[in-house]
Amino acid sequence: MGSLFTTVAGRIGRKQYWIGSILLFVAAIVLVTIIAAAGGIGALSRADGGSSGAVTLVTILILAASVPLVVKRLKDRNKSPHYAWLLYGPAIVSTIAEMAGFTGTPTEPNTLGYALSLVSLIIGLWFFIELGFLRGTAGPNGYGPDPVAVQE
Repeated sequence: MGSLFTTVAGRIGRKQYWIGSILLFVAAIVLVTIIAAAGGIGALSRADGGSSGAVTLVTILILAASVPLVVKRLKDRNKSPHYAWLLYGPAIVSTIAEMAGFTGTPTEPNTLGYALSLVSLIIGLWFFIELGFLRGTAGPNGYGPDPVAVQE
């Protein structure tokens, strides 16, 4: 299970992908709850409505742990791992743009904020369907053996 989050080698099926995603989701909730319990609910956000530094750190940690999941699932779909940049790129750009004040505030985004959010939503939905619901390549592909066939 540890290699699920620590290596990009090989392929994983939908079941492993969903298990890993759910574990990361639960980890994020637990960490944010700990931050809120330690510093009060105010520790979760800045005065302008943006995420606090602690919440941003949790987000970065969860995103980093999700990279191996996404890469291995892309490989199972016989897609280049470089497609992961399509998922993470807009999120990185949005975060940097928000931190620099280019997207308005989280409660009142400007046109750029809305545009980046829309792009992230569309790409996120595509990845959600591609990685979460579509079957991987049957049999071996250039990235390794079929993880479903290996488990049977």
